[in-house]
Amino acid sequence: MQLSIFLCQREHSAFYSAHRFGIDYILETKSLYKSYGKAKVLSDLNIKVPKGSIYGFVGKNGAGKTTTIRIIMDVFPANSGEILLDGKPIDYSVIKTGYLPEERGLYPKSTIYDQMMYFAKLKGIASNNIVTTKKGIKITLKIVILFGKFIH
Repeated sequence: MQLSIFLCQREHSAFYSAHRFGIDYILETKSLYKSYGKAKVLSDLNIKVPKGSIYGFVGKNGAGKTTTIRIIMDVFPANSGEILLDGKPIDYSVIKTGYLPEERGLYPKSTIYDQMMYFAKLKGIASNNIVTTKKGIKITLKIVILFGKFIH
């Protein structure tokens, strides 16, 4: 499947001008690659977004649109490649990003642990917090199960 990236028509000519005259890009991806097991989702994805541009992603289900956004937002890592913000690698400890998916839900191919880590990360809980350890997650799940038994 193919992931298409569109640039607003008004900015289209600005893109070529920016490229020709060496104007900086606010966001770049270089050779992003992401796979889930044997399934390749992104392969050598290169994006250059000139400053002041509006970009969008268009593609069929499974083309890699959401995966690209999640990698840029540091929800999960690419297998390889680079993301630059204003010409430099993004320091996610300094730069805070946000992402609001259209649909919220659980991911059937992920483990409960991975999903809880994902939601904890979205809430800003550090990965070394006791809640996000495997033991902490097991305890939390046991509490939720016990609590559920008491309210039914």
